[in-house]
Amino acid sequence: MKRVSALNFIAPFLLLAVFIAGCVSPFQQFYRPAVARQYPPTQRIVIYRYTEEGLQKLLKEGYFILGNSTFVDSLQPASAAAAFGRAIGADVILLEQKYTDSVQGAVAVGVYPPYPYPYPAYPYVYGPYGPVYDPAPAYGYIPYTINRYTQNAIFLRKKRLPGSPAPEIPEGGPAPAPAPTVAPETVG
Repeated sequence: MKRVSALNFIAPFLLLAVFIAGCVSPFQQFYRPAVARQYPPTQRIVIYRYTEEGLQKLLKEGYFILGNSTFVDSLQPASAAAAFGRAIGADVILLEQKYTDSVQGAVAVGVYPPYPYPYPAYPYVYGPYGPVYDPAPAYGYIPYTINRYTQNAIFLRKKRLPGSPAPEIPEGGPAPAPAPTVAPETVG
């Protein structure tokens, strides 16, 4: 008989965790550059809630669009956008995250009892000739719900002369009021 250990049960989940950890953020994966030039990373970045008026105000103040990321996925943290924004040299991010829908389902999981079985938890089926060992696994279902959001991040950089310091970013920002999930914050 084949012996099933806890490692056989846990190994697929460990491999999935390693795979997920090696993935890039959706902000990087779906990034579309608006300029061909690459800029050095920035240390300080500010995130504002996206509004068209806010974008126009920043453009008038001397900012230009480096690029944007648009995707539908589970809600991504603003810190993921900030990390990518710093890497591409952005000074400001306009972030919009709107609920789209929910996806539900269930994953079937085979549960194999340990072998050998300790008394009194023998997995025997009692037949006409006494107990018979039943090695069949039991199946359980793990339900899941994934809330999906349409997410748009516009990465902006202040125009500056070569060798000049990083720009002063206004604390009031272009947006009249921050969204609760992505409040204006200085990250970095």
